[in-house]
Amino acid sequence: MKITNLRIYYLIVSSNNLWFITSSWLFYWLKFMSIKDVGLIDSLAFFIGIMFEFPSGIISDKFGRKITLIFSQALQFIGSLIITLATSGFEIGLGFIIFQLGVSLFSGTIESFGYESSVSENENYEKTLIKSSSLSTTSYLISLLIGGYLYTVNNNYPNILWTLNYLFGFLISFFIIKSFKAASVNETFNVKNIASKMDIKVILYLLFFLSVCFAFDYGFLKLVILDKFSDYSNNYFYIVIASLLGIALSNFLLKKDLNLLNSLRTGYFSLCLLFLFTFVSKQLNIVVFFLFSFFVIYSNQLFLKYINQRISDNERAGVISFFSFLFKFPYVLLALYFGMSLQTDDTSMLFWYLGLSMLVLYLGVKFASKLRYNSLFEKGA
Repeated sequence: MKITNLRIYYLIVSSNNLWFITSSWLFYWLKFMSIKDVGLIDSLAFFIGIMFEFPSGIISDKFGRKITLIFSQALQFIGSLIITLATSGFEIGLGFIIFQLGVSLFSGTIESFGYESSVSENENYEKTLIKSSSLSTTSYLISLLIGGYLYTVNNNYPNILWTLNYLFGFLISFFIIKSFKAASVNETFNVKNIASKMDIKVILYLLFFLSVCFAFDYGFLKLVILDKFSDYSNNYFYIVIASLLGIALSNFLLKKDLNLLNSLRTGYFSLCLLFLFTFVSKQLNIVVFFLFSFFVIYSNQLFLKYINQRISDNERAGVISFFSFLFKFPYVLLALYFGMSLQTDDTSMLFWYLGLSMLVLYLGVKFASKLRYNSLFEKGA
């Protein structure tokens, strides 16, 4: 079988989604620290990593995808190895900071690499995006089932397999064919140039939408909502079913080519309501969890499709990293606050405050658009 960049892209995406620690990382960390400390370390490491998010995209555009992916996988491997061998909370924190630096290098680079590989090999990008999402979800589900079982055998086995993912990614990155020309300094990220290609209203909704979905998927929120209607032994079942339904529905809607602005408005308003009514009843929490799982997948696909259709190759990684920085940054404060809320078991009010804040923000954007931008954005996205 011929080795192509697109096949390498699929392999790296699949391996990096083998999160064997999904359902056990919090319990593993709690062996070394309190839940409040978990929130503090998560917030600190994430802040350090995210401050490197935007520069990492420019680095990728300047030096090329291959070198950047090699270094990103090396950092993620080193960081995850330190966490796996940790004997204290300090070592976990150190490993997580190094890991986050690798994630920052990886995030914008891998999507740019996938898009450019798709174009150079004459494959429709929507097809690549759907295939990539399907492979990611499949890898995630397989690792979830294996990792959940292994944790019951030895609570460090999931961490060992998780670490090996990045060793594989590091090695396979050396086989990337250098078909992408690195940009010169004058060709890389330019804010004014990027702004001229974007619809401000769409970008605002995208950022709001992605921020909430990222906070749910990345940190504690998913596990907390799940814990309200399921015990640990059933967590795998709900996550697997929610992920399968989420990817199926997201791929279906992506093929429909719906109006982007209307999709974002509906999605964002739905998230407001979900937060406001979280923990009203056990049955409603199940619906909240399933809908959030879908929105996580759908929002990411909308974001990548919108950006990649409007950005040139030489600035793609920088743009993706820049927007990733914007929608991920709120999690820095949220993780810290969420750790303190869990310490006092005050999660219900936290969700209610989040939902109310989002709703006020949503209404504010609507009101501002009618006052100032109605004529400019009349046709929508």
